[in-house]
Amino acid sequence: GKYRIDRLPYQREPMESFTDPTATETVMQWARQLGKTELILALIGYIIDSDPGNIFVKYPTQSKARDFSQKKLAPMIREMPQLRNKVRPHRMRDSGNTIFSKLFPGGSITMVGANSASALRQLSCRVVIQDEIDSDEQNTEGDPVPQADATATNFHDAILVKASTPTKEPEDDGKGGRIGSRVQILFDDSDQRYWNV
Repeated sequence: GKYRIDRLPYQREPMESFTDPTATETVMQWARQLGKTELILALIGYIIDSDPGNIFVKYPTQSKARDFSQKKLAPMIREMPQLRNKVRPHRMRDSGNTIFSKLFPGGSITMVGANSASALRQLSCRVVIQDEIDSDEQNTEGDPVPQADATATNFHDAILVKASTPTKEPEDDGKGGRIGSRVQILFDDSDQRYWNV
């Protein structure tokens, strides 16, 4: 059915932060099944419909990126007339769209796996969405999180979103840094906003 933010009020502030010019990035350290993907989909829908630009979506593997595209993104586009009219189905001849790449007026969506270093450096995108970053593994060029962020380097109005369910508790790496849950490390370096009931 229709999305209603009032049913999940804790989603409002993170969603608003995506387009807040004072927010440099949004880090969502959330438990499973609390709506991270819904917020990601809402941001993608907003960009396609209201503020076109290139969108980069990174998942830990290409298989997870495919699942997101087929099971989440495609149904949203299909069910929303304002998006359906802008993003042609990938099965249409000459649509310019595939499972991993979708074109729309003024922009595109590219979905990749973190394990492909070459895919992480081939584009320039204003919107960079990274989901389940705690499941990312180092690729041949290092940590995929800063690699993906680098695709937005040339944009003063970049929208950077990082989300994950936390995994291993961070600990000292013995070299002045920390290892463990990427999302918790990023959250610890943020302004650490919590939903209070």
